[in-house]
Amino acid sequence: MRILVTLLTLVALLAPSVPAHPATAPDEALPTDPALTTGRLPNGLRYIIRPHRNPEGRVSIWLHVGSGSFNETETTQGLAHYLEHMAFNGSANFAPGSVVPFFQSLGLAFGRDQNAFTSFDQTTYQLTLPGADRDLLAKGMLFMSDVALRLSLDPTAIDSERHVILEEKRARASARQRVQDELFAQLAPESTLGRRLPIGIEPTIKAVTATDFRDYYTRWYVPSNMTVLVVGDTDPATVADVIRQQFGSGPAVPLPPPRDVGVKPTAGPRAIVVTDPELTRAEVSIARLQPPLAPATTVTQRRREIVEAMGSWAFNRRMSALVAAGQAAFLNADASLDDWPRALRMVTVAASGRPDTWRAMLSDLGTELQRARLHGFTERELQDARAAFVADAEEAVRRETTRPAREVLRALNRAVTAETPPMSATQRLALLQRVLPGITAREVSDIFAAAFDPGRALFICELPVTDDVPSEADLLALGRTAVDVKPDKPADVARAAALLATLPGGGAVVDSRTHAASGITSMWLDNGVRVHHRFVDQRKHEATIAITLAGGVIEETAANRGITEAALRAWQRPATSTLSSTQIRDLLTGAKVRVRAGMTGDTVSLSVSGDPAELERGLQLAYLLLTDPLIETAALEQWKDAEAQRLHERKRQPMQALMDVQTAALYPPRGGPGLARAAHHRRAAGSVGGRRDRSRDRDPPGPPLPGRAALPGAHRRQDPGQSTHHRAPATRGARRADDRGLDAAGRRPGRILRRRPARPARHAAVEPGRAGPEHPHAQEHPAGEGPGLQHPGGLRARRDLPGLRRLRRRRPHRAWQGPRPVDGAGGDVRALRQGRAHGRGADGRQEADGEPARRDAEDARLLVERAGDARLPRPHRWRPAGRPGAVRAVHGARGPGHLRQL
Repeated sequence: MRILVTLLTLVALLAPSVPAHPATAPDEALPTDPALTTGRLPNGLRYIIRPHRNPEGRVSIWLHVGSGSFNETETTQGLAHYLEHMAFNGSANFAPGSVVPFFQSLGLAFGRDQNAFTSFDQTTYQLTLPGADRDLLAKGMLFMSDVALRLSLDPTAIDSERHVILEEKRARASARQRVQDELFAQLAPESTLGRRLPIGIEPTIKAVTATDFRDYYTRWYVPSNMTVLVVGDTDPATVADVIRQQFGSGPAVPLPPPRDVGVKPTAGPRAIVVTDPELTRAEVSIARLQPPLAPATTVTQRRREIVEAMGSWAFNRRMSALVAAGQAAFLNADASLDDWPRALRMVTVAASGRPDTWRAMLSDLGTELQRARLHGFTERELQDARAAFVADAEEAVRRETTRPAREVLRALNRAVTAETPPMSATQRLALLQRVLPGITAREVSDIFAAAFDPGRALFICELPVTDDVPSEADLLALGRTAVDVKPDKPADVARAAALLATLPGGGAVVDSRTHAASGITSMWLDNGVRVHHRFVDQRKHEATIAITLAGGVIEETAANRGITEAALRAWQRPATSTLSSTQIRDLLTGAKVRVRAGMTGDTVSLSVSGDPAELERGLQLAYLLLTDPLIETAALEQWKDAEAQRLHERKRQPMQALMDVQTAALYPPRGGPGLARAAHHRRAAGSVGGRRDRSRDRDPPGPPLPGRAALPGAHRRQDPGQSTHHRAPATRGARRADDRGLDAAGRRPGRILRRRPARPARHAAVEPGRAGPEHPHAQEHPAGEGPGLQHPGGLRARRDLPGLRRLRRRRPHRAWQGPRPVDGAGGDVRALRQGRAHGRGADGRQEADGEPARRDAEDARLLVERAGDARLPRPHRWRPAGRPGAVRAVHGARGPGHLRQL
């Protein structure tokens, strides 16, 4: 589970004892983004249109149907997701089998540009059009209106799709799935919660008939229960007219009331023990179920959400510091409050770690919970929270005009599901600046203490099958003991004043050349560092510096295998000889810059990204990590524990075993495992400083408010009941590497090229899609001594090189059945309380920053290598040629002169 959970949405309406801000009128409504064009047709269908020019010349359409698996019955479990499949199997204007070819004829790719997902409370269909003219809009809206109003639901097509649904269910049978299913069943046994997973159950999937489909479709797929979302480079008036034309004929039917889920508040202390022989990690939780809260539509309600979020944020920071210092038995711990609209509210503190430490984990978790409840939070902790919330909100304002359209759609979809007003980033920042000064540490502490009262808690334990598994009675007794404590007030730890006491002396540029066609400036610094710079303005107010060093995994031997990843802990949890990781974290609180570490088969890298005005602070940290890195003892031991659990779990998964055999066959270890390990191991980048880049996690506005994403299905991390369409190709995003035999960056081992013997070659910096000696900077170099110039932005291969769509492999897709943990085999309760699953999201893209470019560059290199053209240098690789140092590939709003200053 991630501490970042609380920075996601936490919809909250607190106890009446919480005072409202004196300057806030209790009934003042939240504002709505003025850039939106909204309306409602006479038949009740709503639409929301937002002009947006990233990407230019494209339009995206989402059809949100306000019904999911919660509206099924006992005999139709799984039908909502099944119906989602049938939307692509025939309608009034699209015969069975014609939908995909039709959109492919328009230049679209199924899964990337056309898809759908189903969750507990919604089914959403997605379509991205390659243009914005009225004719193309009409074609897209025709398909969406067919889905909404005119599906064929042919019995023959239903029967032919049945085996696909069943195979999806079988494909995801795992320890995680079994544990999650059992948790759902026991969490609220009086409700339908445990009997409404969208994937359904095998007996009902086999038994549902065309009549069942028709009954569900006619009841829930009505205009009054739908919202059309359109974001793109188009005229809102034209879009609204096309919506009226395509959807206006739908029947005017009253909004159907949703079925009652039936979750009741936790009545008293209770214990749940769930085991599975294939689990490798333990998780303990102290949770409480409450009735769902009303949507936050007023300033007073949103202020209360902020207060709750600040308390959870402060608690999670404490847990992070304990873990970093090695002072807790758990490896991860956090607190969250999450709402599932119209279903339940779940208040949880949870921790995960080694199975043999679960008792100590529960004890430590209870102690820290009660410490926070008894002594509250300090004003300094609240200052940190204010700084982080405001920094997020300010960054969102600067990026709002250039964030991807898909992020805008996710935010709108969340607002529709939560029934809250969709606000702009500027409005969210203004609201924060208005309410934060009046929020005190005492208020936050009191609200946290009330919300996380363990008096009527559920004590939950997930464990592998061992002799140490407790009975429910034993767990209940241990849980009560864990929270029946009165710990001392936390010690006040002194903070560092600065990252660097003295700034290092600057260097000099000894050679600089600019390639006019690509706009790339390439430089040599006097210390041998090679620098490439390119100005781009696709994302406003953002710059990125990538620092790459050759070596790493490929140089490991059998005796030190894994040493690269272990060494990278010095960057992933940054510490130095004078600063602890917690001190560095505190110094970067509120900074609009991120420092991230990563590794591939033959490189290690640091990236500094964020607001160009704050790159200085990020580069100071990068300087420390390059010159004075320190691996903290706790960080190394925790990495060992996590790796041991991961490897143990890996051996239990048939697909992983198959991929291991494949890797060994393709890359036999001749004299050492370096090449095979490099082929198998591409680790995604992780945040090591400042704030994590959440631009792909959520819409990037301000503070981690509830109401913004605690909604099933509308998020990159799906809700526990979300199921994705079965035909999506690999571009829908990366599943966890451990689930499909890939490395953490989503690569197949076979895609990494073997090294060829050194030979004379011509190395040149090339513009996208071109390679050859005609490049103005081409130089002849002896074998193995080329400077390895590269196009610093990476080859945008999909656009710039022909044939890459054919080259890219389409990987089989497996539908979602339940939540997945962030680390190890636990995490189900945490995913459950979030109302979504970890892993692939609604748009299917879960990749580290730059990963799409790296993958495209790899495809470009494969294409050229297969064609026998050795002149194209390996993108995103640099090998020193007599000059020590690292590459800095710089993108963004600052020029080469800024590099000299830094």
